[in-house]
Amino acid sequence: GFVGGALSHPNLVRTYDGGLLPDGRPFLVMELLKGESLTARLRREKQLSVAAAVFVAEHVLRGLAATHDQAIVHRDVKPDNIFLRDELAGIDSVKLIDFSVSKFVEEATRVSVDGEVLGTAAYLAPEQAMGQRNLDHRIDIWAVGVVLYEMLVGETPFLEDNLIDTVTAILHREAFPVSRVRPEVHPAVDTVIATALAKNRMERYPTALAMIDALREAMVSDTWRPLEDPELTTAEHEMPNLIEEPDSLDDTLPR
Repeated sequence: GFVGGALSHPNLVRTYDGGLLPDGRPFLVMELLKGESLTARLRREKQLSVAAAVFVAEHVLRGLAATHDQAIVHRDVKPDNIFLRDELAGIDSVKLIDFSVSKFVEEATRVSVDGEVLGTAAYLAPEQAMGQRNLDHRIDIWAVGVVLYEMLVGETPFLEDNLIDTVTAILHREAFPVSRVRPEVHPAVDTVIATALAKNRMERYPTALAMIDALREAMVSDTWRPLEDPELTTAEHEMPNLIEEPDSLDDTLPR
């Protein structure tokens, strides 16, 4: 059997039950949500506004902070596993599919076509791509960096035509600064992405909350404001009040 929903957090999809049907197909019983995956949103819109991209990234990081606080690594942060409610307004409008769901789906659908494998590989941290076993929460920090880049640019920074070239890019190539493609992106956001995508995990943000802090600092630069997006006005105005650090993680951030 499958036991899900162990973690309760506004930015994690609740999973109540799961298992295999008599014919071998997997099933999951999850909370009912109205909206779409980030993959679907990007397929339709190509890129998100700066405000929307940062809003999504911050809330994914909040969900990850909750899992990391329980010593759980998600391992599969990517747009397929990020659910957006119809309106990006409110503390629970971005949902990260629970780590346990990702693990269950991965095990139930291990046989995959090359395209799906390649697509997932685009979000792997270098230590994952090299097959290292001592993985920790910083692979999730890396993946959020990839997703944030993708939301702003419309494509992932390291995806190539085949798995070998993709892994080579992950290991050796630096991500192209987003601000060179989208001038409205402040270089401070480039710095956040570059830090999340540091090849050496020791150089990445030490916690999800540390990356949230860095994103928020980048967004309130005295010399820059994101372009106003009418559809996100509510969410953008609410955002400073949405990110409340869990007490259990307060002391983990560098001061």
